[in-house]
Amino acid sequence: KIRNTMRFIIGCLDDWDCAAWTLPHRQEQKSHGISRFSRPTLVVRDRHGHEAKGTLPFVDAYLLHLLNETCNEIDESYRSYAFAQAVSVATNFINTRLSSFYLDTSKDRLYADAKTSFQRR
Repeated sequence: KIRNTMRFIIGCLDDWDCAAWTLPHRQEQKSHGISRFSRPTLVVRDRHGHEAKGTLPFVDAYLLHLLNETCNEIDESYRSYAFAQAVSVATNFINTRLSSFYLDTSKDRLYADAKTSFQRR
């Protein structure tokens, strides 16, 4: 399942051009009451200077949150020399959260939206 998940992700990135699209660093929010799942406004610029602005979809922000938690858990496992636990956590994230949840919910955007749309990028 890991191989198929990675193959799907690489296939979705087939037309990605790093030189043409950039995502600037997110500006720090000034309010002190930032929610855990705050969704920053992102600006995507192409090589001609055209901009597309939008808010990161909730499902994307949620996956980034889950990824951050998973990375912290893997890091802690490595620090305590629990290598099997680190592999188990990574495998569980890829199989359940990434493949079964996120990629399934993202397929509509990938297949239906235009290649240059903000939601697809």
